[in-house]
Amino acid sequence: MLSVKPHTKTWKELGNYNSCLSGVIWVAQLIIFHTSVCLEKAELGSTLERIEQYCGRFLKQDTETPIGEILGWRLLLFTVSKEVVGPH
Repeated sequence: MLSVKPHTKTWKELGNYNSCLSGVIWVAQLIIFHTSVCLEKAELGSTLERIEQYCGRFLKQDTETPIGEILGWRLLLFTVSKEVVGPH
């Protein structure tokens, strides 16, 4: 579970969740880039056009996709960690 420290079995501190979500988002972006480049090598379209298409469908925080949900939660966690939750 990404919200628990493995060595102490306790909850992570504020802000640590965002780095985990950022890592998942980064991997999704790499997958989209890799897929787009491979399809261009197979002469099935332009890399940039395909990236724009995929990002428009999957990498927007207002879409009901797994990455869209992660982007939305990441923004929510930034807001909550700055304004609502205390240090303990």
